[in-house]
Amino acid sequence: MFRLTYEEECLLACFEGISRNEVIADVKSKLPYLDEEMLEFTQQTLQKLEDMTDIEFKNIRGGVRESSE
Repeated sequence: MFRLTYEEECLLACFEGISRNEVIADVKSKLPYLDEEMLEFTQQTLQKLEDMTDIEFKNIRGGVRESSE
């Protein structure tokens, strides 16, 4: 099973997209706007996202993105 830290999960919750590829695209589109420290952390998280499978992503995203109803 693929693991993300709490901080990585929180970071990914800030990005749009239902699929892993959509989230990857949204993360990449924001990279030019990040400061050095945040850029490094985001790139490390992005690498984990690119390395995981779609099923692993779905399991992780299901735990992060709960409905706010």
